[in-house]
Amino acid sequence: MTDAKKNFSTIQLIFIQLGLLALFIGTNQFLEIQWGKVFDRGQVSTREDRLPAQVPSPIVESPAALLAQMYDDPLSDVSEMVDVVVKSYENTAKGRVLASYLVWAISSAKPDGYIDTLLNSAAKNGDFHIPEALLTLSGRLDTPSLLKSVILAGGRAKPKDTPLTQQHLLKLSDSLAGLSLTYYGNPQAHMRISNANEIMPRIAEAQVGQVVEIPGL
Repeated sequence: MTDAKKNFSTIQLIFIQLGLLALFIGTNQFLEIQWGKVFDRGQVSTREDRLPAQVPSPIVESPAALLAQMYDDPLSDVSEMVDVVVKSYENTAKGRVLASYLVWAISSAKPDGYIDTLLNSAAKNGDFHIPEALLTLSGRLDTPSLLKSVILAGGRAKPKDTPLTQQHLLKLSDSLAGLSLTYYGNPQAHMRISNANEIMPRIAEAQVGQVVEIPGL
């Protein structure tokens, strides 16, 4: 093959390659334009569009956080509510010490865990006696039930009724007030449970797994 023929073949090959490249680029541009029109008309949705909208979970405030908000509310007298609640459990000088600890913790916006540690440490040091209704099987103060009792006194929770008699297996964290809150929505109804069971009122002397009767209406 002469040099002229070789050069001609090479030029032909180059033109063919350029033509294929132009066709490829043109096809891509065409597809991009067409897909763009489809997306603009909303005919094609992305995977994210097809997924159901994520509904944010409601924020459940802890008892301590809610009480701190109530303390800052000029329409709520949390100190008075704490005093009334503690007196309903322990109307003694020692009970007033418990109330003072709790009011300070709430006014300082301390979290639930801090309040629980503070009050149980103070009780262990003999600063106050744990009220019988708030004494758990483990011998600790049922701080969550105490905090919920104050919230209930502030009208932020509604009592509920238990229409039928139920049975409850005792746990270490159970207290009379806690059981009353769980089943009746009212911590002051703990005497209904106490009167229905021989182990009461000293629940700390009961055994884990022991069956407690929760009387109905």
